[in-house]
Amino acid sequence: MKLHARAHRAGNALGLAMSKTSIEEALESLSEAISEFRHHRKMAKAFQRPHVLPAAGRTPVPETYNRVAKHSSAFYSSFLSNWSCLGLTGKHVVHTARWFLDPDPSDGCVNFKMALDVEALAGTQTQRYVNCSCFPGASLTRFHSSLVLLRIRSEDTIRANAALMSLAGPASLQDGRARPSKARKIRLEESPSQAATRSASGHLGPGTTQTQVTTHDLQDDLQDTADMCQHLFQQGKAVQFLHREESIGHLKSPGNLTHHLILAKDRKSTAVQTLPKPPTSLTSVVRPEMAIDIAINEQLRLALRVSQAVLRYHSTQWWRQSWGLSDLSYFDVDKNLSASLETLHIGTKLTPPTNSMALQAALGDVLTPPEDDDDLLRCGIRNVTLYSLGVALLQIGRWECFLSPSDVVQVRKTAARPSRMGPCYDRLTAKCLHCDFGYGADLNTQELQTAMYVNVICELERMVGMLEGDKLAG
Repeated sequence: MKLHARAHRAGNALGLAMSKTSIEEALESLSEAISEFRHHRKMAKAFQRPHVLPAAGRTPVPETYNRVAKHSSAFYSSFLSNWSCLGLTGKHVVHTARWFLDPDPSDGCVNFKMALDVEALAGTQTQRYVNCSCFPGASLTRFHSSLVLLRIRSEDTIRANAALMSLAGPASLQDGRARPSKARKIRLEESPSQAATRSASGHLGPGTTQTQVTTHDLQDDLQDTADMCQHLFQQGKAVQFLHREESIGHLKSPGNLTHHLILAKDRKSTAVQTLPKPPTSLTSVVRPEMAIDIAINEQLRLALRVSQAVLRYHSTQWWRQSWGLSDLSYFDVDKNLSASLETLHIGTKLTPPTNSMALQAALGDVLTPPEDDDDLLRCGIRNVTLYSLGVALLQIGRWECFLSPSDVVQVRKTAARPSRMGPCYDRLTAKCLHCDFGYGADLNTQELQTAMYVNVICELERMVGMLEGDKLAG
């Protein structure tokens, strides 16, 4: 009996000890949960707190936005006006220029990226081929080989020449004449003025990728090319296995602008060109079941990237007034979705000549006519471009492409309901939908551009910075 009582007491003591350990662990877990909850509550209050934005007139749109618009529009006009494709097989009819949204502006120079692919008819089906399939002896392969990725370095010719001439210095002047200089190599990653400064200091840096692109190397004027399509793809095939970038010609635009077409050879460009499948439409990933693959800060970054693209390209031919997420695509170059979204681009069809109506009919809906915006205007939409941005922000914020921009009533009902992105995000979305910035409805005016930049782009940058703890550059 005594033995039993002693065992019982020992058991109780052990139970108390175990209970104490469990309680301590539970308290520690609860303390961590409370700390995390306080962090999220603090973040939520920051999102909900009214953010006093600076006056629109005091925060102008960065000059790079206007430069990007000017250079991209000039290149578009020059490229399309000089585009040519003989289509030797008679079935090579449709090309798509895929313009990447994120440019790299520098001093007097803007670097863009453009992917060019081809659609050719084989029998009754539309297939895509490398080397344009119109070249004699070319082997027909699938889409992943049909892509050529170009970097467009668009620069002010006068500024480029001035930068190069400044390298000669006063010592080169003799009897009022400048001594001819040798062709100089400049870094493709830099503007001419930056390259001039770096070359003058005698330092090019380790691993620099170079090519001969100077005022003396402009003999490859693509305006004189009878078949630009053949030239671009043949050159792409010729340097396919080289590890350096190569200039394959240039185009000129009014206003002293020169656009160098360079076969891109950076790591991401190589990944894009070796993909085994075509680009992915943004609408195919903006679905509720895919939300687990993207964090809130990445949603905000996507919203920021799209908003910046609208402000940069709305006045150019690359961007339609009535647009949507279905117009945007990306290349699946990484398992990480956010990395792939860095290749976000908008496509433009290089339409076939007017005498190929039979081939156009065979292509079916490959060529789609532009949408009529009159219905949206009848519904009181003040600015179709900003309204389309508002719809895109709604879809990104809810990560679901459930809205048709033409269903204005449903769009407004959805916008009236709060989203998980917070009231600040909802307010800037509503401003876009209703063009409610207080500066009219013409996005070509400096006042409305500045108001949109301050109230949408700067606000999204602030929100991303809060989540990531850094300050984004505008």
